[in-house]
Amino acid sequence: MLSVWKEGQATEYPIEQAGNLPVEDGSCDAIEVREGLERFVGEAATQAVMRWTAKLREGAELRVSVPDFDRAVDAYKNGTSHEIEPIVCGKTGEHGSLWNRTKVIETLRKAGLDDCQPWPDGEGQWTIGIAARKVPPIHTLPNVEALISMPRLAWTENMFCAIGALIPLKINITKHTGAFWGQCLSRLLAEAIKKPTCEWVLTLDYDTIFQKEDVVALYRLATERNLDAVAAMQIGRERQTVLITCEDAEGNARTSLTSEEVNAPALEVATAHFGLTLIRAEALRNLPKPWFHGQPAPDGTWGEGRVDDDIQFWRQWKRSGYKVWQANRVRIGHMQVMISWPDERFAARHQYHNEYVTSGKPAYART
Repeated sequence: MLSVWKEGQATEYPIEQAGNLPVEDGSCDAIEVREGLERFVGEAATQAVMRWTAKLREGAELRVSVPDFDRAVDAYKNGTSHEIEPIVCGKTGEHGSLWNRTKVIETLRKAGLDDCQPWPDGEGQWTIGIAARKVPPIHTLPNVEALISMPRLAWTENMFCAIGALIPLKINITKHTGAFWGQCLSRLLAEAIKKPTCEWVLTLDYDTIFQKEDVVALYRLATERNLDAVAAMQIGRERQTVLITCEDAEGNARTSLTSEEVNAPALEVATAHFGLTLIRAEALRNLPKPWFHGQPAPDGTWGEGRVDDDIQFWRQWKRSGYKVWQANRVRIGHMQVMISWPDERFAARHQYHNEYVTSGKPAYART
């Protein structure tokens, strides 16, 4: 069932009429879809969402409720429910697609919707409820300065990636080359914020992979939520975790997150990275220096207990009363050197380069 809201009044339409709603484009205050999206198969689901989105005015919401396949599977595996078939297939077998929270959000974003949030009225024992807003398109961002500290030799994939993402948005990109990353980036930031037109700085790493849409999403999140700084989600090189740390109210390290935090558009963190990070220029202008200052461990070495330049920056940021966030739905790539080895079945298997330096060939590839 579809509920179309206009001027405080709701009109109900059967889902069969989803492709031909008798309302003008850009006229609806909200559209609610219950027990409907799961009837569409494949690309037809995205097309249906796009048709509903076209009926919304800017700033209006599309609210969708669908059966949660993940929850149904968990219940089936745990033996806690014997009603999985009608949940997944529909009471009369009319369901044509399966959905979880990630798939719903991805489909809504494909249709040009953003700011996806839980929709409490659409949440149930077996259902996901998501509300997303229709936002105006962003074509250029001339108030953003992109900055990158890099060596003389760099990844061409990253350079073409940056050109393809930033030039269409009319974002100026400036690089600084040197042996000391923190010094280079500090000089870049200082010069950028001298420009009266600079409202935001976008820091890049020379091994980051991203798209124009990632930059726009960061900007939209930062400006709409009035954030001081926001970083895209990125996995660390040769590790399995994202490049953030989180703390509790007492400043102690956290090792787990709640489902609400994971599903939220933004997560407040203690430290982030600079691979694709948007920082408010006015906050930088007020941030005490030095911005980057690596410090050795208490024993004078650069081993465990040291403070790297980037971590010191975020600690200084917090001491100055600013916050940094991770954009949970802006996910970017991190290039790294991998070694592909043939195994005994002639299939490819992969090894991190540092692991090879430490341990040599993997056992399956040894002569």
